Amino acid sequence: MKKYLSIILSIVMLFAVIGSMQVANAEAEPISILTVKDQIRTVGRTEEVESGIACDWTASGIEFTAVCEENASIALSVYANAECYFTVFIDDVRQNYRVRTLSGTYTPVIASAENGLEAGTHKIKIIKQTERTGATVNIKSFVLTNVTLGDKPAEPQYIFESIGDSITSGYGSLDYNNPAAKYSDGTRTYAFITAQNFGAESRVTSVSGGSINSLYTQYI
Repeated sequence: MKKYLSIILSIVMLFAVIGSMQVANAEAEPISILTVKDQIRTVGRTEEVESGIACDWTASGIEFTAVCEENASIALSVYANAECYFTVFIDDVRQNYRVRTLSGTYTPVIASAENGLEAGTHKIKIIKQTERTGATVNIKSFVLTNVTLGDKPAEPQYIFESIGDSITSGYGSLDYNNPAAKYSDGTRTYAFITAQNFGAESRVTSVSGGSINSLYTQYI
């Protein structure tokens, strides 16, 4: 009888351990971007909306400080109305991967231990590559694993405002013969790179085929 009781207790303890592992490894609960907006710096031309931060214009996004433990992961819940791409900077260094969403709400991982995010405190910035006429975007929430948000990053000393059309928007900047979102990158334009070289923030108001008059009447 004692032998059977020991076996039963061992099984119960095993399931208890498995259960605790499942809780520990469960996906973190989303954190609304608006509840932590005092710890986030918006970048480029953005707008606060009811469900998050609208990053519709080229080279718009957010920047924040992440205090990372081992095996850290940072994901963002993003709504886009079409295929859209983003550039990620970690400690002001452009990463060699792009973040992609399709139409609808997606929660892509933007930085993790798997792609080189080390334990420690880092400044993370995610910037929209796709122009406004290609996709509009709403950043809704964080999903943080082994990460806490730190203080809001400092504001830059300078802001460069750019008004333009396709060249400023990054239309076909990766392949001018193919204007699809995959081949357009607003973080590889003269406007963004010039501001970056001066340590300034780039704010872009532009659409392909646009003019100052059409931008003002249709979008502003």
